[in-house]
Amino acid sequence: MYKGRTVLQETVGRPSCMLLYGPPGFAMQAPEAQLVAFPCPTQLPDQKQLHYTEKLLQHVAPGLRLQLRRTGLWAQRLGKCKVYWEVGSHLGSDSPSAPACLLERNRDTCIFDFGTFFRGQWRPLWDESPSRPPVPGPPLTKPHPAELMEFQARRRQDSPHYTVYLGFGQDLSARRPKERNLVLVKLEPWLCQASLERVQREGASSLDSSSLGLCLSSFNSLYEDLEHFLDYFMEVEQPA
Repeated sequence: MYKGRTVLQETVGRPSCMLLYGPPGFAMQAPEAQLVAFPCPTQLPDQKQLHYTEKLLQHVAPGLRLQLRRTGLWAQRLGKCKVYWEVGSHLGSDSPSAPACLLERNRDTCIFDFGTFFRGQWRPLWDESPSRPPVPGPPLTKPHPAELMEFQARRRQDSPHYTVYLGFGQDLSARRPKERNLVLVKLEPWLCQASLERVQREGASSLDSSSLGLCLSSFNSLYEDLEHFLDYFMEVEQPA
């Protein structure tokens, strides 16, 4: 996205891909990677936006490498342009996101953990008490449940997040909508999306009918009004 405007949608069918702008260059050293090139911003009508977007993209080279591993999705920034990443909900949602982090240059970083989403993991006990220093020896641990399983079991109100955002040249933690970033990339692992849709079809939902507060003609909830409407419709349509 260029400041909220979708300019490219790409499905990656390989375990790795390279986000780049301009000629491949360094990307040719990784022939197994799928190349995804940022479109030229000349299509943007706002000339000031075009100027700064082009300036950011010129410093993306030699690119940003994404790699799918068994444990999660990993990223490595190779260019000078700073990149911030976060895991959050869909654009425009009120659901909070994880704090944005800077993607260090030339360093492999796990930006999405499949274990947390699907299987759960073992978390050090001192994670919940950051003021306490780690004790010597192997850390004591306790189980941290998988987010999808918690949602499926109705022990989690909001649906688990699986959308990863990459903000190029601008900090995502700034108090502004992500759509206002000059260059924003949205990553959605299809396996997470398909798994979440499956448990939703089985009945799991992030909507709470008691807190919706939407009314058709009375103070009843939207779901109650719909149920009454359907009951009335079925009574009317039944043959005598």
